[in-house]
Amino acid sequence: MINLQFLRFRLNKKAIAIFYTLIVTFVVCNLHAQNKESLLADFELAKANKYNKPDTAIYLFKKCSDGFMLLGDTTKVIRCNIEASTLHATKGNYSESYDGYWEALSLSQDMKDSMYTGSAYDGLGVLYGLYYRHQEALANFQKSLNIKKSLIASKQLATTNVVNTYYLMAINYRDQGNYSKAQTYLDSCYITRKEAGNVGSTSYIDAEQGYLLYHNNKLQEAEDLLLDVEQSFLSSNESYLVILYSFMGDIYAKMNKVDKSSEYYLKSLAIAEEFKSHQNFVPDVYKKLGDLYLSINQPKRAYQYLEKSFNTTDSLFGVRNANNRKVLEVKDDFRQKQEMQKEILEQANVTELKQEKRILFLRNTVLTIILISSILISVVTFFYLRHRHRVSEKILKNKQKIKEEKNHEILELKNKELTSSALQLIEKDQLLIEIKNKLSSVKNKDLKELIAKINANSKHDWKEFDTRFTSVNQGFYKSLSEKFPELTQRDHKLCALIKLNFSSKEMSLLLGISIESVHTSRYRLRQKLSLDKGENLTEFIAKI
Repeated sequence: MINLQFLRFRLNKKAIAIFYTLIVTFVVCNLHAQNKESLLADFELAKANKYNKPDTAIYLFKKCSDGFMLLGDTTKVIRCNIEASTLHATKGNYSESYDGYWEALSLSQDMKDSMYTGSAYDGLGVLYGLYYRHQEALANFQKSLNIKKSLIASKQLATTNVVNTYYLMAINYRDQGNYSKAQTYLDSCYITRKEAGNVGSTSYIDAEQGYLLYHNNKLQEAEDLLLDVEQSFLSSNESYLVILYSFMGDIYAKMNKVDKSSEYYLKSLAIAEEFKSHQNFVPDVYKKLGDLYLSINQPKRAYQYLEKSFNTTDSLFGVRNANNRKVLEVKDDFRQKQEMQKEILEQANVTELKQEKRILFLRNTVLTIILISSILISVVTFFYLRHRHRVSEKILKNKQKIKEEKNHEILELKNKELTSSALQLIEKDQLLIEIKNKLSSVKNKDLKELIAKINANSKHDWKEFDTRFTSVNQGFYKSLSEKFPELTQRDHKLCALIKLNFSSKEMSLLLGISIESVHTSRYRLRQKLSLDKGENLTEFIAKI
């Protein structure tokens, strides 16, 4: 009755534990789901605000990236990093943009997500292009293009996904002055979209096409096309007007419509200031205004805008901006752009600005030398320490291996000695049993005492064997008890003899039982150890 009540108590206790576990699991899963829903809502809000409120969008993308990382959703983390990096680039935060794209690239490569790997390469290509590292930019675009074409061929990606990369390559070639190559890639955009059924808007492609028409002196066609797409950006992405109005200012400047050109340049700057977007265009627009006023012989106004161009360029790309210290490897080619600006300013007799540029050049040179020296010292130190660590680790592993091998050999030797000693005890016990059997038929008080001593000696032999076994195989009984607490002391004895590979007959003599009892004990031991029919008991015990 008591056992039955105890069993009921244990069952009730177990049921309660399971019930509480289910409640906790449900609550945790529910919180997890709510957190994910909240992050998805923030992600959609960030996408909705990325054109009109880029700072808010960047904050939300960063928040979502951290949240999805905790949830283990790496794909969402990559998407957040790419979106945030794109916004950082438009705001002139090139260091954050650079880091974000590289983190996205690393994560996407680790999880073998080729689609986002291509997007990360596109972003890095844009950054290299901003620093006039066009070869590196094109190399990244080509990697993206190869990945996307491979995914399209395997039906994992829609054909239109290559349009963005073609578009970026067209811009890169246009920036280099290779307008025929730029037109080729822009044509690829139109052709790919047409093959896919002309889904979506072509505003961005049309805007770039208008600028290529300008470079080919088809000014009226260029003006008409850009005016046509203006309304599209006013309703969908007003911040892009920074670029569009800059293009239109160029067209009117070439038409010698100075007032109209100036108007659109100033509108471009106003949009850039309002949305804090496409900051990389701001220095060029200031420079174009300076050139414009220089062409109509207004050197004072020209100087004002050229100075703003220089200062804005320096704040965006210069070494003094802490945001961009991590991307100094792209400074050399950009310095050539600064030298070109210096020549223009010299022609306008801007003496004060010339002196400032000399100081900047010297400062950049010194900082570059210091940076290169620091990198070289760091690299040498790193490889030296890594080599030392590897050598030390190898020596330690070898010592550990030798020690383990030595310990194993000692254990083997002691177990052999123990086995030999036990076999000698068995032989002695056999002899004593034979003597006892012969003497047991004789009725003599002294002989009976002798037989009792023989029996006591057998028990003493086992204790001596057990003590020696425990000293050699330290922790064996402890491991057995921890893994299989239901084993008895008799089971422990049997395990010890199995470990030393004794036969059933030798076990029966040491344990003082029959061979049949040994077989029965082995069978019961297998059940307690939960061994399958195919598992070898001796091999299992040997591993403990």
